[in-house]
Amino acid sequence: MQLNKNINRNLLKEQSFPSYNINNNEDCILHFGIGNFHRAHQALYIHEILENNKNISIIGVNLRSEETYNKMQLQDYLYSLVRISNNYKKVDILNPIKKVLFGLKHKNEIRNLIVSEKIKLITITVTEKGYHFDKNKKLNFSNQIINDLEDKELSTLIGHLSFGIIERYKKNKKKLIVLSCDNLSENGTILKNLVKQFIEKKYPKCLDWFDNNIEFPLSMVDGIVPNNNKQSEYFNLPYNDNTIVVTEPYRDWYIQSNNDELKKYFIK
Repeated sequence: MQLNKNINRNLLKEQSFPSYNINNNEDCILHFGIGNFHRAHQALYIHEILENNKNISIIGVNLRSEETYNKMQLQDYLYSLVRISNNYKKVDILNPIKKVLFGLKHKNEIRNLIVSEKIKLITITVTEKGYHFDKNKKLNFSNQIINDLEDKELSTLIGHLSFGIIERYKKNKKKLIVLSCDNLSENGTILKNLVKQFIEKKYPKCLDWFDNNIEFPLSMVDGIVPNNNKQSEYFNLPYNDNTIVVTEPYRDWYIQSNNDELKKYFIK
């Protein structure tokens, strides 16, 4: 039996099922990097907020692979989160992600979301390599960045963000928060400078607005999410789930910002 929204919930034993219908909620958060770490951390916080009747949702973007996109689509974007330690085990079924897009295929939809007035928060969970900076923390004009400057098939976070922000300036000039959810030191400051260097090449006219309206808070997240190769049977799940995420029970998250807008998304 495959995990999806039509699953017989009477068969669920120790697993909780979402009380909310994510398809009825507004598109509020656009997230780049729907990997295990995001789904064990930020997505869990959003799930808990949704259980308290907040009207929000996550639209996810993966840049490197379609694998997660394909697997989660088959499961109506539901997935199992297993929090486990030597003396603790809890399994929850989560559904804070409404949809997952693939960067190489859905460029226009991603850009329209960045432009949308409904999207006030963009969050990011990528590896250090995904920032595309050099040893001096400046934008590395690699082949991928040079390709993205041509605005063809975009393959980088910097390309998607930069062109989306340029279009937001042209269409509505609404404020935006871009929040890095990783442990890169000075992550927000670094990302802002990288995007700014890209925009300088393409549309410098919007840079004054960019400096005053696009906020890049600093943040730090904590929690261990090991690589998982265990299947549903290992955790005694009464269904098949191809997107199981395993993590330790402990988690923490610090955000340095005075913006009250963030409280709407991360306070229950």
